[in-house]
Amino acid sequence: MFVTLLALTRLFSPPALAADSSAEVDAPDRAVSVDIEIDPLAYALGGGSLHGGLHVGHVRFDLGVFSLVLPEALHGNPGFTAQGHGFGLKTDWFPREGNTGFHMGAQLDVTQQTTIHDASTESEMYRELATGGRVGFRLQHRSGLYVNPWVGLIYRVTSPTTIELAGETFAQSRLTPFPTLHVGWRL
Repeated sequence: MFVTLLALTRLFSPPALAADSSAEVDAPDRAVSVDIEIDPLAYALGGGSLHGGLHVGHVRFDLGVFSLVLPEALHGNPGFTAQGHGFGLKTDWFPREGNTGFHMGAQLDVTQQTTIHDASTESEMYRELATGGRVGFRLQHRSGLYVNPWVGLIYRVTSPTTIELAGETFAQSRLTPFPTLHVGWRL
C-alpha cells in the first residue's frame, strides 16, 4: 500500500516537488470550484458511483449516488448476497490551500439495501440511514485529475443487526469501516 501511495504521489505531483520539498502542488486556488468523481471499486463490485463536489474555500461539499453488490468475502455471511443503492452527502475540510492533501469530514447516506439468501432467493429489503466520519488524502495533478484514497467509519443508524431468511441469519455490525478510492477531475 505504501509503495502504491508513493508511486501515486510522484505521478500526481509536479516535477518541481521532487527537487524542492517545500514546493506546493499546482492545484486550483480559486475560492469556488467544482469537481466530478467516481469510485472504481463500486464498479468492480457490480455497481456504480458518481459524485459532484463544490469547493468553497477550504471546504468541499459532495452529493453522490452509488450502488454495489457486496460479495460474501466482504460481508462475512456465507450463503447470502448483500446489495444496495442510494445517495449521500459529504463535507470535507482541507487544511491546505487548493484543497489537496489531507482532508477530514463527515457523511450522511440513505441506502435501499437488499439482503438475499442465495439458496432460496428469499430476500429482505430495508432503508438504511448511515452517518460517519472520514479521512483521506487527495493527490492532484496540475491538469485537475486526482485520486483520493479515503477511509470512513460508518454508523448504521436504522439497519437491522440480524436478518432471518430461510431459517438462516445474516448478521451485520452497526459500526463498519469503509475504505475506498475515488478518481476525479477538478474543473
